[in-house]
Amino acid sequence: MTTTTTTRAAALMSTTRACLFLRTSSSKTTTRTSGKCTSLLKGRTNLPFQRGGGGQRRRGSARGGVRGSASSSAATTADVVRNNNTNNNNRVNIQPSSDARKIHLPTFVALLVDVAEDGCDIIREVTSRGDLAVKDKGGSETLDKKYIMDAQTEADRQVEIMALRRITTFAGGRLRVVGEESYENALEGEAECDDSTCFASFDEEEEMMRKEEGNHYVDKDILKEVLEAKWPPAIASGEIDISRVNVYVDPLDGTNEYANGERPAVTVLLGVAVDGVPVAGIIGQPFFGWNANVNDSKHLENLGRVVWGGPGAGCKGLRVDETQKKLVMPPTGPHVVCLNRNIRDERQAPVMEQTKSEVAVLVSATGYHYLCLLEGRAHSAMLLRKASKKWDTCAGEALLRSVGGAVTDTVGRRYNYDCDMPGVPNVCGMAASIDIDLHLELTHSIIQKEIEKLESLYPYDVECSSIKQPILKEAYRKNVAFKALSVDAGGVLVTPARAVHDVYADHAKTYGFSDVTPESAKKAFKSVFSTPLSENELRYVGDGRESFWKKCVFAALNVDASNEDSLKRGNECLDALMKFYEQPENWAVAPGAIDAFRRLRSRGIKVVVTSNWDDRLPNILEKLNIIDEVDAVYCSAVGGFEKPHPNAFKRSLAAIDITDKNDFKSVVHVGDSDVNDIFGAQNVGIGYAIKWGGDRENARVTPAFDFQELADEMIASAYAFADDSKTTRRYFF
Repeated sequence: MTTTTTTRAAALMSTTRACLFLRTSSSKTTTRTSGKCTSLLKGRTNLPFQRGGGGQRRRGSARGGVRGSASSSAATTADVVRNNNTNNNNRVNIQPSSDARKIHLPTFVALLVDVAEDGCDIIREVTSRGDLAVKDKGGSETLDKKYIMDAQTEADRQVEIMALRRITTFAGGRLRVVGEESYENALEGEAECDDSTCFASFDEEEEMMRKEEGNHYVDKDILKEVLEAKWPPAIASGEIDISRVNVYVDPLDGTNEYANGERPAVTVLLGVAVDGVPVAGIIGQPFFGWNANVNDSKHLENLGRVVWGGPGAGCKGLRVDETQKKLVMPPTGPHVVCLNRNIRDERQAPVMEQTKSEVAVLVSATGYHYLCLLEGRAHSAMLLRKASKKWDTCAGEALLRSVGGAVTDTVGRRYNYDCDMPGVPNVCGMAASIDIDLHLELTHSIIQKEIEKLESLYPYDVECSSIKQPILKEAYRKNVAFKALSVDAGGVLVTPARAVHDVYADHAKTYGFSDVTPESAKKAFKSVFSTPLSENELRYVGDGRESFWKKCVFAALNVDASNEDSLKRGNECLDALMKFYEQPENWAVAPGAIDAFRRLRSRGIKVVVTSNWDDRLPNILEKLNIIDEVDAVYCSAVGGFEKPHPNAFKRSLAAIDITDKNDFKSVVHVGDSDVNDIFGAQNVGIGYAIKWGGDRENARVTPAFDFQELADEMIASAYAFADDSKTTRRYFF
């Protein structure tokens, strides 16, 4: 690192005081390498990135070089970050929540996409200078006793400083951000650390700076695409408590590969978790499209991509080569894997042999492995030892979840990303697959059993605070033959796409009830809904218009029953709302639910919807393409009993031919009401009654889950306790 750059980085760091995740003490020391990598790169004549004409970078040239002042301090670092000195109609200023305790995640994701773009710019810029200023943070030995350093470069340091600066000036000091270099005490400069939490302090001066700056520019097209993506309503319909959010930043994944000239393997990783579950991932690949034999400005201007998405929203920005050979699933074709270049555990070889796997990618870069899976170049990636951290896996897991894939520990257990400092390392290893069923078989039927053959207790003998607790705790690693899954509809399987109180308030104004606000509508709606029913009373009769929905709407509108005009407008508004909620676009299906149902039913596990709902439910589920993915639908308006009445559950299960009470013990019911669902299911003898979303008030103890995770656990015992016959395995014979 040059003296000038060192001074700039230190000065920038001292002004940032971002919300870093730091070790309060560390025995690890960092030393500069012998310089072999640096001198080798400096001697190359065809550097993968050099300045184009006029010293402009790709994004600065293509998008007019507009930057928000939220990152203006980073502009002094080697002139990497763009200045906000031109008028560009394709950039728009986004604003954080007015409440520092809240955050709107889709808007925040748009910011992170822009941060990833800037990170890619910085990496290309640093590379163009030739001297990467490589350090060794402290490596380890391979099985053959070869020392492999843990490299860090000037690009790692600059990208993390920029990223933390932009994130924390937008979201404020309450947002928990875990950055690789700051966690490992590998950034130059100083930061204030709160010993009780291991987060750096976000002082009053920084909070004032955040309020005064107010400029957070992002690409207008990206913002539009992110906001219009089909995020789950719990994320998209409003602002959420910022204390539920963790952000993981890997400023440059694959640093060892980068230092050795493997440009395509380099990525910038930004992951967002809510209640410990990855919900959004952003992977920037600065040298996507790189050709070592081409060295001109036009080629360089088109380098790079940013892939982003999450469950519900899908995977965007991938740009897969249409001429690429399509992978087929095993056993029709070989199981194709991505592996790290350096082998440091004894488990990898027997697993590769047992699965008859072929290696497609051999680089030490987790983010690049995930891109290869998403592109369809490999089925799985394996790192069967302690090596990766949450910043390596959070972004990739969110993206793989969005396309039906999975990331777990070595033996198929999910990680919790809402963790304290000891939980940041993935000490139980990592396995990832593009197909969740293949992954379940790989981890439960192959890896677990190969580890047992080695007489190894790993990873069960490792204490890891971030391994998620099983959803079906009583059934974990037991031979349970599940017969059925019963699912509540409202708030679990399907959720209003917009907050109900907002919809009511909008309709109220349309029909002349101008005093109605979202808050007043919400209060009135809850009041009617919480009114207890008599033992044999039904809330929903027929379509529920007269028996229930009229009470809700009239209470929300504050209809004057003595005023004919008020009654007329109230009934018109009621009819409009009834029609509104019959339209499929006004509902959102839980991400992964349909795929989970298909997986369960393909194994003979039946699925029934059990809901207190009016008689329009089957028609709504049909419009949402759910009706053909379940075995039966029970709604109280048709069945004649509402949960928690035992007959509601009995009639629901009878619809899927489960009438023996002994078989009830092999049924799982999931719902969002303690009384209607949990107490009701337990009271009738159902073996597993699960609260959807867990304990929201104490989410870090009982994290939220999804249908794919639930299906994993219901299916897993078939692998854990069955023999290796072909009737059990589908992919690895």
